[in-house]
Amino acid sequence: MSNWLSITRYYKKECHLSSKQSELSEAITDLVITIFRLNGALIEQGDRQTAPFGLRGAQWQVMGAIACNQIPMNAPQIARFMGITRQAVQKQLKILLKKEMISCCPNPNNERSPLYVLTAKGQEKTDAMTEVHRKNKEQYFIPQFSLDEIKVTKKTLEKLFDGLGRT
Repeated sequence: MSNWLSITRYYKKECHLSSKQSELSEAITDLVITIFRLNGALIEQGDRQTAPFGLRGAQWQVMGAIACNQIPMNAPQIARFMGITRQAVQKQLKILLKKEMISCCPNPNNERSPLYVLTAKGQEKTDAMTEVHRKNKEQYFIPQFSLDEIKVTKKTLEKLFDGLGRT
């Protein structure tokens, strides 16, 4: 955290930010740090939730991307959908294929980039993990937030995402 604070102090001092700009800059830095911490906590929680199913959170993430789409997707499409690298997706796809959670089928648009679908076993695991996730949401998150809070937070995060030039 001290690195982020040092960067913020540098910009205040060296870039001659106004008081309002400085305050906003610090708030954005604090938000980004919180997002990093949340990301780590979500990954850790995902690993804990999926461990009883013999999977890792990253594998559930890829399976979830496949399950959310009505049509089979290739590795680059999964990566874009989830906001992770193609290499990270490829690594999880390889593991999921070995575990028979997914299967691949030919891609009529690109023979070197197969499409992936959940197997019956993969769908069963995804459904079970989704049920655990639903129960956790109901127990820990839903009582703490209003719908408006969630919508405002999502909109803020989307603005940050757009500010990075990614959609």
